[in-house]
Amino acid sequence: MPSREDISITERLVYTGEVVGIKVLDHVIIGDGKHVSLMDSGYIKNTKGGF
Repeated sequence: MPSREDISITERLVYTGEVVGIKVLDHVIIGDGKHVSLMDSGYIKNTKGGF
């Protein structure tokens, strides 16, 4: 499960990507021997790369 900070930075990355015309495909958090894809978890929409 991503932390609130992980979700917040992902929102900021997606927004900034939209501003400059770069589609964010995923944001993968790696730590403590585990990983989580924020796209697979539903925090990044697959269609437009936004929330």
